[in-house]
Amino acid sequence: MNQELSVERGIEIQNEHLQKWKTILKEEVYRELALWTIETNLEAINGYDIRRGSDLSTWVQNYSIDKINSH
Repeated sequence: MNQELSVERGIEIQNEHLQKWKTILKEEVYRELALWTIETNLEAINGYDIRRGSDLSTWVQNYSIDKINSH
């Protein structure tokens, strides 16, 4: 059964995941990640639209690839 996920609950989960990223990312990288999540949260229709979990991991991977390729 597919349960409804509210935007509020999605954001709670997102915040839990962001706190884990905050412990390992450089401060400026974490700020950019957090800003990206806030901006994309404005587009959310339901909790499944909230960026969390693998969405955050993918963002971090893409960020690091962009930094490597820019040098």
